[in-house]
Amino acid sequence: MSTIRNLSLFADLAVGNLPANILAAARALAIHLARSRPLDRRLVAEVMTTAFGASDAEGGWTWRDAYDAIEAATVLQIRRLAPQIARLEDAPAEIAALLAAVSALGLTHSRRSEEQVALDQFSTPPQLAALAVLAAQVRPEDRVLEPSAGTGLLAVVAEACGASLTLNELAPTRAALLDGLFAKATRRRHDGRHLPDLLKDAGSFDVVVCNPPFSDLQAHLIASLKVLADGGRMAAIVPLTALTDTDLRRVLESQGVMVAAVAFPARAFAKHGTSVETGLLVMDRGGTAVWDGLLHQPEDLEATARILASLPDRGSARPRVRLTLDAAAFLAPRDRGLALPAGRLAFLAGATPLAYEARPWAGEGRDVGLYQAHALARIVLPDPRPHPSPLVESGPMASVAPPAPTYRPVLPPAVLNQGRISDAQTETVIYAGEAHAAFLPGRFRLGEAPHEVALVRDDQSDAFAFRRGFFLGDGTGCGKGRQIAAIVADNMSQGRVRAVWLSRNDALLEDARRDWGAIGGGAHDIVPLSSWKQGDGVRLDRGILFTTYATLRQPARGVRPSRLDQVVAWLGEDFDGVIAFDEAHAMANAAGGGKGARGTKKASLQGMAGLALQNRLPNARILYVSATGATTAENLAYAARLGLWGGPEAPFMSRADFLDAMDRGGVAAMELVARELKALGLYVARSLSFEGVEYEPLVHPLTTDDIAIWDQWADAFQLIHANLAEALKATGLSDDAGKPKSAMAASAVHSAFEGAKLRFFGHLLAGLKAPSLIASIRDDLASERSAVVQIVSTNEAVMERRLSSIPPEEWNNLTIDLTPREYVLDYLREAFPVHLVEAIEDGDGNVTMVPVMDDGRPALSQEALARREALIEQMAFLPAVPGVLGAVLDAFGTDAVAEITGRSRRVVVRDGRRVVERRGASAARAETDAFMSARKRVLIFSDAGGTGRSYHADLSAGNRQRRVHYLVEPGWRADAAIQGLGRSHRTHQASAPLFRPVTTDIQGEKRFTSTIARRLDSLGALTRGERRTAGAGLFRAEDNLESPWARRALLVFYGALTFGELDSMTLETFVAKTSLKLLDDDGGLKPSDDLPPIHI
Repeated sequence: MSTIRNLSLFADLAVGNLPANILAAARALAIHLARSRPLDRRLVAEVMTTAFGASDAEGGWTWRDAYDAIEAATVLQIRRLAPQIARLEDAPAEIAALLAAVSALGLTHSRRSEEQVALDQFSTPPQLAALAVLAAQVRPEDRVLEPSAGTGLLAVVAEACGASLTLNELAPTRAALLDGLFAKATRRRHDGRHLPDLLKDAGSFDVVVCNPPFSDLQAHLIASLKVLADGGRMAAIVPLTALTDTDLRRVLESQGVMVAAVAFPARAFAKHGTSVETGLLVMDRGGTAVWDGLLHQPEDLEATARILASLPDRGSARPRVRLTLDAAAFLAPRDRGLALPAGRLAFLAGATPLAYEARPWAGEGRDVGLYQAHALARIVLPDPRPHPSPLVESGPMASVAPPAPTYRPVLPPAVLNQGRISDAQTETVIYAGEAHAAFLPGRFRLGEAPHEVALVRDDQSDAFAFRRGFFLGDGTGCGKGRQIAAIVADNMSQGRVRAVWLSRNDALLEDARRDWGAIGGGAHDIVPLSSWKQGDGVRLDRGILFTTYATLRQPARGVRPSRLDQVVAWLGEDFDGVIAFDEAHAMANAAGGGKGARGTKKASLQGMAGLALQNRLPNARILYVSATGATTAENLAYAARLGLWGGPEAPFMSRADFLDAMDRGGVAAMELVARELKALGLYVARSLSFEGVEYEPLVHPLTTDDIAIWDQWADAFQLIHANLAEALKATGLSDDAGKPKSAMAASAVHSAFEGAKLRFFGHLLAGLKAPSLIASIRDDLASERSAVVQIVSTNEAVMERRLSSIPPEEWNNLTIDLTPREYVLDYLREAFPVHLVEAIEDGDGNVTMVPVMDDGRPALSQEALARREALIEQMAFLPAVPGVLGAVLDAFGTDAVAEITGRSRRVVVRDGRRVVERRGASAARAETDAFMSARKRVLIFSDAGGTGRSYHADLSAGNRQRRVHYLVEPGWRADAAIQGLGRSHRTHQASAPLFRPVTTDIQGEKRFTSTIARRLDSLGALTRGERRTAGAGLFRAEDNLESPWARRALLVFYGALTFGELDSMTLETFVAKTSLKLLDDDGGLKPSDDLPPIHI
């Protein structure tokens, strides 16, 4: 037998990614099927290429994968038609014709894979599936087994008829597809011939419907009969020759009795890739013989349906329920535009006002560490529903009494009567409505830019008032998405039937739909803005428009208006519904003005777009939602509707006054802001109780080799810095004395060096921790715990640069270095100054550095070039440490580790070779599902996986083991770090996690934790009214090296160093190692404001 070689430029897709990508393609194709659009090869190829990130020619997918995607899309379309298909016994011919029409929209299968040949796989056409289910008389609550389920085309028809499914499939890819398509069904992965011995509930099934492999037909049919309960029925699709095989029938009748043998119409399987003529074998387990002895051979589907509908009753059949037929199911296809489904927002019918009583404030709750137990402060609900997990507030916030509310939300029956939201979440809906019922004092008009407004006289003709906003600042895991949904539902129940839901990225659309569905809404109620091209009108008369901040900021293009204009045009200038800014911290620095390392920060495009949307729709009900609303005061500029500045009665005349007060008042002033907002009824900020959460740092003690590596690289950067100073002279950026000719140009060069240095040592620290981390994870796995690893760096940029320099045909056997050392080499190659420049001074004394040209090309400094090449040679021979992500993947393998990062491809080890593996758009979802279902017990995620996802020990998940959350890299963003910690500690969990910050005994590591500890102080103050709460106990006060006390200590250290009072180091050694200058031109210690800070 000849061997077929894989000629792909890439490694085989991981099994875990292939089904996820097929499902992503299926969901896209299902939209076209829902519009009755035939699927041609071009359309299918485009969808597959998008889902897999590569074409079939590039090896990203095969046409066999495409056929599976079409079948999965057909399953989704059949499920959409379930109300009609449920009438199968009442209108069998019509339902069979309907499913034949659905099947006709797909492609004819013209290619088969080796797996298909080996397992004898031919999927069942939907119309034949309906005939099998009809013959088996499947009715609601019947227990139905499909022993060779394939892609589920047989099973979905049984599901539509009300069956409780058990699905078995041996092929790994198809089994994984079933996991995604039939999440509620019981699923197994056994050889169908052995099910009587392997299924615990064998012998209890009412029905078996199957299309077994024809190669060992007898064994599969006997197994199917054996798993039936007495009176159960098997309806099996078999080759036509089997229906006339007396020997086979004699063997089968030892296990059951014949009921019918019916041939299918000619070429029934032609569209699915075979011309074998087939039929249906129907047998009962037990009972008396009822077969008429005939092989019925009807001419068409209608005649076949009539024969099967007249079969004798199944012994275990339940009473038949007659349903009425919705004739609309058989009408012509709907227009392809995104018109409203008839049932959009139907769950709002019967909405009624919520009855509750306001009561006096009862005071503070019981202490829980830094927190106090949360309780409804001013509300008594008629039907109390405690939150699934205990909630707490910071002590200072709990000491503030909110105002007594008067607003009565109008909520649908599912929310009022079925407990879809808890008491705490109901409190949010009430206070949000209370805030939205009033307007901020003063009248305004738009400024020169859309994100700016100016206070004007009340009688000015173009003046308008802003409706007051509300801020939901609950911590991660408190159900903020469900609270957004409830607030939107309240407003829609009162006639405001349009809303906008903004979030951080497109992947969070599914989270929004999940939360909307949790209160009774339909997934089709939320439609992404990306469904319409920029410039097109939004064709949606009611519902929720979902978009991202990145989409909202897209500017006008030619004659096409901006996305912001598109949204405003849909809403209308007088819009008074809800605009929910989920993950609102994505609009940080909306107005600019913050102090950065190189001057004043510019306003962010996302923040300006968010402000512009608020300004253009002054009557809109604005809802800000974020667990980490702002890490600094200037990042709160997007929350203009809280009335903190700019109005005649606002506590601050302008945003600049607000920032100045926060700067002078420090963290204490920020704490007061949060408490004042709660006292006004504009802010709530609860957190999950940390009772049960344990903290146990994992310290990696440096080995002798670790110390040697660290010292060598510290010396190397000292050498680079020294050469950098000489290169600046050689290129003309500095004069012979080392003084920069242009401060801005020199600052840019030094900034690139410092950035490379910080990134490198951050990666090096993480890599050094890997051995202890891996050993601890092994202990967790042995102790029945699951590990969650939080990182920042993925090394993706270095990997992409290395791959771009290697021919793709070599990607199946790589020998490249992807360690953090590459950051240093990349810096030297790309950012080390080697181009000659000269200083040009204008009439005002401004100096501009201009490159020296040689025959139209920038000239190079030979001295600087020689220094760079010598450094590259020296650095290349220094020891390297693998990155922590690669180390974990190599240690446990991709089959055991779920990776949730933004990488579209990665280098992995397969069969002893390093190969490139593509990761499709659905990889993150597939990996999350694998971890939550316990197929993988180690999960590692970066910032890309730190928002909107849940990795906790969910009571409804298959993996309910306790989580051990390793914080390997806190990064530089306090909000991202805390969002990450919230992934493993959420509501409705079997156990609270064990948090383990991973550190080393290198004192310099405090440099990395210092910045985040400082920002956590501000974050806790602004979002919880208590500076110590944001870090959840992970960082201590002494970890903040940027506090006023730390700054004073640093100044004392500089003085002692200058005056020779330290035995451990001299001033000369310090300057040589750090290149920092502490003395002025006269040899004295610089003024304190000019001395280098800790974060230089």
